[in-house]
Amino acid sequence: MPKEKFPIVAVTDAGSNMIKATELLGLKHLNCFAHGLHNSIKKGLDKPELKQIIEKSRKIVTLFKMSYKKQIALSKMQNSLKMAELKLKLDVSTRWNSIFLMLERLISPC
Repeated sequence: MPKEKFPIVAVTDAGSNMIKATELLGLKHLNCFAHGLHNSIKKGLDKPELKQIIEKSRKIVTLFKMSYKKQIALSKMQNSLKMAELKLKLDVSTRWNSIFLMLERLISPC
């Protein structure tokens, strides 16, 4: 039984340099779904109202991340309120869900 040939496909972001590279190599190019999703979410979060909330949240988290005294005070407050002792999370530009995780941690009661 003869082997079936499968096309060789390059999956990359939608950068023109990557598309051109696959073209020069004679490969079929497919855009990466995750990159497309990431770019769509970034564009959706670019609304002024959301940008303001995200920026203020970053400032709050950064304030605690940069101060050991504030981290200790937060920990003591969580203990006195019988809450789980959780650290705040700061978003990372390359991970679209990190904004969600940062905001979730800020508003979560436990």
